[in-house]
Amino acid sequence: MRRCWENMQNSGWIVGLAVSVALVASQLGCGPDRGGSAVGHRTMQVKGASVGIETEARVRRADRGGWIPKNVEVGKKCENLYFIGCSASFGSNRIPKSALIALETAGVDITLLGEKESCCGFPLFTMGATDCAMEYINKNVAAFREVGAKNIIASCPGCYKTLKHYLPDEFKVFHMEII
Repeated sequence: MRRCWENMQNSGWIVGLAVSVALVASQLGCGPDRGGSAVGHRTMQVKGASVGIETEARVRRADRGGWIPKNVEVGKKCENLYFIGCSASFGSNRIPKSALIALETAGVDITLLGEKESCCGFPLFTMGATDCAMEYINKNVAAFREVGAKNIIASCPGCYKTLKHYLPDEFKVFHMEII
C-alpha cells in the first residue's frame, strides 16, 4: 500500500466507495443517471474529453506545442504507448513533456494516439455512468490495437488506475511517476 505526501493510506477504496455511491444514487434517481443528464457526462459525450475540449485540440496542441520530442511519432505502429490523458493534454504539459523526455532518454520506443486518444473514463465511473465509461474504454482498446500497443504507460493516476482495472489482459499498464 502506498501513502501520499500527507502520509494518508491510499488503497483505492475511496474511489470504489465514490463509484458505489454514485451508482446507488443514480438508481434512486437522486444522482447522475446513466442516460447522460449529468452535465459532465454530456460534455464528455459531445467533446470526447473530461475537460470539454474536442479531441482535435489535443492533436493541434501536440503538433504545434513543440514539446513532443521529434522522434515520437503520433499513431505509428509500436508496442509501447504513452497515454497522455485529458488533464495533461489540455492543462499544463509539464508532466507529459517530462515523461516523454524520460522515455526518450531511456531509449524506449514510444507512440502516442493523438486525436484517437479518448478519455480513460475515470470521471464517468465516479459519476456512476459505467456504460458510457466502458464505451471510452472500448474506443481506446480499438486505438491501442490499431497501433499494435501492448504496453500502456500513463502518468495520470486516474488514467493508470482506470486502464489497469478495465483493459483486457492483452495489455500491460504501467504508471510512470515523474519525480
